[in-house]
Amino acid sequence: MPTIAVDKADLFERLGREYTTEEFDRLCFEYGLELDEDVCIFGLTVSDLLGPNDARSQTTEDVDEAIKKGLPAERPVREHPPDISYDLLCLEGISRVLKVFLGKAESQKYSIVYPPGGEKNLITVHVHPDTKRVRPLFACAVLRNLKFTPRSYASFIDLQDKLHQNIGRRRWLVSIGTHDLDTIEPPFRYEARDPEAIKFVPLMKKEEYTAKELMSIYENDKHLAKYLPIIRDASVYPIIYDQQDRVLSSLRLLTLNTLQIVVNMVSTMFSEYCEEPFTIEPCKIVFPDGSTRISPDIAPRTVIARASYINSCTSLSLSTTSIAELLTRMSHVPTVSPGSDEITVTVLALARIFSTRSTS
Repeated sequence: MPTIAVDKADLFERLGREYTTEEFDRLCFEYGLELDEDVCIFGLTVSDLLGPNDARSQTTEDVDEAIKKGLPAERPVREHPPDISYDLLCLEGISRVLKVFLGKAESQKYSIVYPPGGEKNLITVHVHPDTKRVRPLFACAVLRNLKFTPRSYASFIDLQDKLHQNIGRRRWLVSIGTHDLDTIEPPFRYEARDPEAIKFVPLMKKEEYTAKELMSIYENDKHLAKYLPIIRDASVYPIIYDQQDRVLSSLRLLTLNTLQIVVNMVSTMFSEYCEEPFTIEPCKIVFPDGSTRISPDIAPRTVIARASYINSCTSLSLSTTSIAELLTRMSHVPTVSPGSDEITVTVLALARIFSTRSTS
């Protein structure tokens, strides 16, 4: 079960009120979160957050300095989100679902926005056949005209790490890349090449290395060494190139001034920082057989629930209206037909299926 730390001041500001530890513990319990502790964490800089988080107690000077830099300086709260709730791995997601749960907001809807000219002007990624030998699946999207603050940028980086560690199973299943679209040029190519044929200047280095050489260099790196076995013995390594044959390799191409981001695993959480909030520009993925797919697919799905079945499983006696109200609080969109036992539930992008809970 993942544990996350969010800045208490930021969270309560988003929720519209202050909570005591007891009040917030109760709110978390009712929703299905576990409040682990209310602790004091040193306000890390953005560069610190890109590396290991060396947490320590704040002194008064630490707090003052962090506030001057616009960085977290309050007492964060640590929470355990449910294992499958990947939108609860950041401040933005937690605050959003809790506002819906409290009746202060409606379930967030996301919009796919095509560029001027429509589909023909979508950013395109060509997937090469050899990728089937190592990492066959690819998805991407574009977030336009982002407005990051030091705090939201740090949260953005932290969410990617949480996704890597959880749904990505420490990158064995999924690897996420985010890149400044203003520094690279589409269309892109997703290839798999002999590691000796992949050459580029890696982050924090001045010389060009082959991918094979980098394996030897990074085997003593305490942060990167644990990921090397994922592809080290593969005959080909996955790699992404832009139109100018530049390798898309560096996460830290992103800065606070980055306006356009291409994300090769979509996180709708940070579309709220786009100039037009909660909008995502899709990309076209072209596969070796000529087939295409528009990425991401955030279309809602619909499921049918029966009040009688839910009550039989939970030993409750809830009406369809009561169940619909609970589903609404959990960020779903239910529709009840008069006199029917059925509830039609629209599950929006990133919404989760939780068991309903009667709360006082």
